[in-house]
Amino acid sequence: FLAATSALLQHDDPKVQRRALSLLNARITRDKEVCSPADIALLMDLIPEIEENLLQDSDEFSAEENSLNSQVALWAIEILARNFASVQSDPVLQILPRVVDIVMTRPMDTAWDANVVASASLALASICSELGLRTLSLFPKYFPRLLTLLEQCHTLKAVTGRDLLRVSLVTA
Repeated sequence: FLAATSALLQHDDPKVQRRALSLLNARITRDKEVCSPADIALLMDLIPEIEENLLQDSDEFSAEENSLNSQVALWAIEILARNFASVQSDPVLQILPRVVDIVMTRPMDTAWDANVVASASLALASICSELGLRTLSLFPKYFPRLLTLLEQCHTLKAVTGRDLLRVSLVTA
């Protein structure tokens, strides 16, 4: 399963990548209790490949496609962090600056952008919850931005994105 998922994450079609991530997320959620230490290590080894989906912002795909892939990739990071970061923290610590970067720099021009920031905020919350003090050094960087975003939620034009962002920021 993991070998196939890894191969599908490299596929050219963003819909295939997104579906592979969705299947991975469902599998982790379903089987997290029965994962062996070796399984956890293999799952955590997928984080760099998942990060590639965050880095893709291709002009050949729509903003919607790029944003959906980023959201599903952030969901995967959140699920991995919530379930396995206490066991194997290094891969999560390596992705943490990228998640913080999304929270800090993603423009809030559309509902799609707000949804990506909301997903990044939830991933950040799970990472911080699981890794505790190891994330403290980045706290002064991202926390003011979370507060600013929370204050600005009411000014977003996209109601759906605004509500999701508000709930995610409060959760974070």
